Amino acid sequence: CVCCVYECVYACLHAETRGEQERLTEEQTREGEGEGEVVIGFGERGGSTHTSTRAINKMAEEQQHAAKVTANRDTVVDVTAEMFTNLSAYLQGELKANNLDYQLLEEMNRATAEKYSAMATSTVQLSTFMADLEEKYKAFAPLLPQIDAVEAGAVELEKLVLQLDEYTRRLEDRFKQLEVNK
Repeated sequence: CVCCVYECVYACLHAETRGEQERLTEEQTREGEGEGEVVIGFGERGGSTHTSTRAINKMAEEQQHAAKVTANRDTVVDVTAEMFTNLSAYLQGELKANNLDYQLLEEMNRATAEKYSAMATSTVQLSTFMADLEEKYKAFAPLLPQIDAVEAGAVELEKLVLQLDEYTRRLEDRFKQLEVNK
């Protein structure tokens, strides 16, 4: 989750700062015991302070480093905030894209449902038409042999008509020959 990431980044920055401060404190302690000590006196009443020039330089470096760490922390916080803003924009874009995909899918489902509804209506109409044809066929089924018989009779009659026509032509030709011969 976004909150967990932010807490993790903050904890890392905080731990880095603490670790750096502890390291600088250890270095100061070690260097204060070494060479280069200068005694600055305030007289007999004020006592004296022992300060290492290295320690003074270290303190100045620590202050500079602390300023850098603070600046780095601010930069990291700013960059982290920008990252979360960009991440939020990215996630919103992804969600919007998914939402558009779902809307498209919904429209496609509606169109498909309409097509299937039209197909179902056509199927019902075709089924009704087929049922009507079956009833008509069943009604004509007993008449089919009679129709076949009538057709066979018509074919025989046609053959007879052709034979009769041929016979009539031959007779006519003979009659004409007889008339011409007479």
